[in-house]
Amino acid sequence: VSVALSDGTKFGAPQKWHDGYGYTIISGGWHVDKHPRVVADVNGDGKADVVGFAEQGVHVALSKVFSE
Repeated sequence: VSVALSDGTKFGAPQKWHDGYGYTIISGGWHVDKHPRVVADVNGDGKADVVGFAEQGVHVALSKVFSE
């Protein structure tokens, strides 16, 4: 998962935040046509979390607090 943060006027360069949910076997073998991935706040902390729907079930990657 790569994310490009916005400062309110433009987006910065993409940064890799998570190694999963990718097409390759190492990244989980996720295929766009079979395994939808969405962003939603699933735990109510106001941060966007990644939700992936796989053949084995639903996978969630919770967003963490990053300090700059």
